[in-house]
Amino acid sequence: MAIDGKSIRGAAAGGGTRPHLLSAVTHDDSIVLAGRQIPDKGSEISELAPLVAGLDLTGKVVTVDALHTQRATAEHLVSVKGADYLMTIKGNQPTLLAAAQQALSGPAAEFAEYTEHDRGHGRTEERILRTAPITADAPIDFPHAAQVFRVIRYVGGLDGQRRTKEVAHCITSLTPDNAAGQDLAQLLRDHWGAIEIRLHWVRDTTFNEDKSTLRAGTAPQAMAIIRNTIMAAFRFAGWTNLKKARRHFSHGISWCVDLITKPVKTDKDQT
Repeated sequence: MAIDGKSIRGAAAGGGTRPHLLSAVTHDDSIVLAGRQIPDKGSEISELAPLVAGLDLTGKVVTVDALHTQRATAEHLVSVKGADYLMTIKGNQPTLLAAAQQALSGPAAEFAEYTEHDRGHGRTEERILRTAPITADAPIDFPHAAQVFRVIRYVGGLDGQRRTKEVAHCITSLTPDNAAGQDLAQLLRDHWGAIEIRLHWVRDTTFNEDKSTLRAGTAPQAMAIIRNTIMAAFRFAGWTNLKKARRHFSHGISWCVDLITKPVKTDKDQT
């Protein structure tokens, strides 16, 4: 399950504040399991525990961005919810970032590494993931941490020449026996896909969420619940192109009832 927040840009108040929504979404089918509206001038960090309070996370993996890389959050997910975590480390945790960088420095032969290559959309991409276990001999002070890892991402043209380089550091409670480099790489891809592509991008482009000016009370959260419910209904019915699904069902109210009560054709069956 991925957790991330999103502001509604079109609903800015006079002081510049915007309604901010925090969501918990499944990796595999991008179904929003829980959501909360962050109070004005509030923080996502303190809202994560209430967000997942009603969810059974036993044995699940929760992925979060660097904002939620917090000791209290890690402790809550493992000790209270029975979950594992995968967290990105950035400059908001300088001591932890420095420790991860130190643990992952050295010749490649000293580490387990996993490499992926992609080619398409006018570019080539190479991702090199290096892992290091956290042990008594190589400790890192973070609750329930079992591994740190680093991803170096090179992007270039179809000629294979590298043009950009990005480096990301992460920490996880998953042990090397439970998650090797390939598994960790998949979790990172799934987090980004579930949040940025199949949740935020769809709500903005298919449902025009960022153009909404609703900001009073809990109206932004109520509308987000409606959008999330429609998206889930489409996906459970077999649709993958939600813009196409929305156009299809806009032609008849009775079809919307059928969407809930009867199976519909999948995208491959649409004419």
